Amino acid sequence: MRRDAIFSLLSLAAVLGFVMLAGACSPVGPGAGSPPPRAQTVSPLTGGPTASPAGPTTPSAGAQTPKPGTSASGESTPPPTWITEAQAIAAVQAFAPNASGLHVTRSEVVPSGRSYRVQSEGILAEVDEATGQVRMFLDNAAMPDSTSVRLTKDEALAAATAWLAGHTVSTSGLSPTVTLRDHGSTQEYAVDFGGRVNGARVPHRVSVSINPLTGAVYAFVLFTRPFVTPPAPTLTVAQATAAAREEEKDPRAKVTSSDLAIAFDASATQILVYELDLTRTDGFYAKVQVDALTGAVTVLGRG
Repeated sequence: MRRDAIFSLLSLAAVLGFVMLAGACSPVGPGAGSPPPRAQTVSPLTGGPTASPAGPTTPSAGAQTPKPGTSASGESTPPPTWITEAQAIAAVQAFAPNASGLHVTRSEVVPSGRSYRVQSEGILAEVDEATGQVRMFLDNAAMPDSTSVRLTKDEALAAATAWLAGHTVSTSGLSPTVTLRDHGSTQEYAVDFGGRVNGARVPHRVSVSINPLTGAVYAFVLFTRPFVTPPAPTLTVAQATAAAREEEKDPRAKVTSSDLAIAFDASATQILVYELDLTRTDGFYAKVQVDALTGAVTVLGRG
């Protein structure tokens, strides 16, 4: 694969949540340690509750995702029936009908669940072993190889929407954002579909990469994970920014982006966080996650 393909794949992996968590620090700011209220389990596909609670809600020790083998109510659930390698290859074949030599290279555990990696000379894909859904797809042959741009943003959105419909990928309840990204030697249209609950970005995202010259879809990511409706944040974005700067020991670090999002910690417990990108005064970059309820800081990466 070309270097551009590898770059795009790393970007897609970041979207899927393959970033390792490290460097958690002590809680800071008001509300540290206060428990969030119980919330309803939300369907990633609709953004609505999966069931109405019986009676008024009460405080709990925190909003947690169900543990494997149990339902949200704690009852045991049967284990999923995993698809076979042949079924995983067939799922990818539907995305790339002309691909030849597809084979499973490995089975692994990723943050969203167990996954088959399927690839050939120019195709790379990840298939969910429980559902058979293609969660990531990259077609090296369709990637842009120049900086030429022929499509408008509206045309890129139309191309992405039509491709997703043709592959039965729902974006119901999600809003699109179209960005023309310059990678130096190439450009791409990134069409991202996402949603929010109580102001927080939900863990259900669909991303499509479009060749801006040909209109071809060359990459796709589906990230979906069950979640519960989050409480209101205890910290403000200003307090989260101050905590991030304190962690970096740089009070003048520039925040280039910030967002409130539903996330999950290393034990698969749901958390509400501010995600911040900082450029430090020494020129280095840091991606920092600040718990919006406790103020705990986690450094996701530096460079």
